[in-house]
Amino acid sequence: MANTKIKYREQWLNEALEQFIVPLFKDAGYKVPKKIRLTCGWPAKGGLARKKKTIGQAWSFTASADGVAEIFISPVLAEPLRVLGVLIHEVIHATVGNEHGHKKPFVDCMNAVGLNGKPTATGETDELIAKMKPWLKVLGKYPHAELNPSSLPTQTTRLLKLLCDEAEGGCGMPLRVSQKWIDIHGGEWECPCGGTLKHVD
Repeated sequence: MANTKIKYREQWLNEALEQFIVPLFKDAGYKVPKKIRLTCGWPAKGGLARKKKTIGQAWSFTASADGVAEIFISPVLAEPLRVLGVLIHEVIHATVGNEHGHKKPFVDCMNAVGLNGKPTATGETDELIAKMKPWLKVLGKYPHAELNPSSLPTQTTRLLKLLCDEAEGGCGMPLRVSQKWIDIHGGEWECPCGGTLKHVD
């Protein structure tokens, strides 16, 4: 029967790790570190990329002030089997060491626990999916709704160009400022070279 008490994403992720992923790795001959912190959050880079979004990220324990490895699962993911697959991918990094990237130690562990495809963009084997489906009877639905980054407002502020007037002996240095500062200071500014920065567009 599904565990209807799991209301929070981090709780769901931690239950998945402790109840199922740690034993999965143990059966494959790997010991998952005890100090791992899990969260649903944007990766530091690539989380909002239009192509090849980063959908998970593992930070080494050496990057954390309290020596805990940090794993982020992107908010664009909501399908529970995919979330579990990405979580397993990131747990591999924490287990074999981030210093190995996606090289042989990662690949060996990846193959052992049931991931396939490119090491940088793994998928789940049919065998792993078959193992994970019963997990959901315990975990229940992943308590999260997919976030769509395209719904974020676009940047509307356009920076205006100033140019140090070479015709008047300036250096030609460009500078971009917002309309707000043009309104406050006018269309001409003093350049560090002593010339005059003029609004040109």
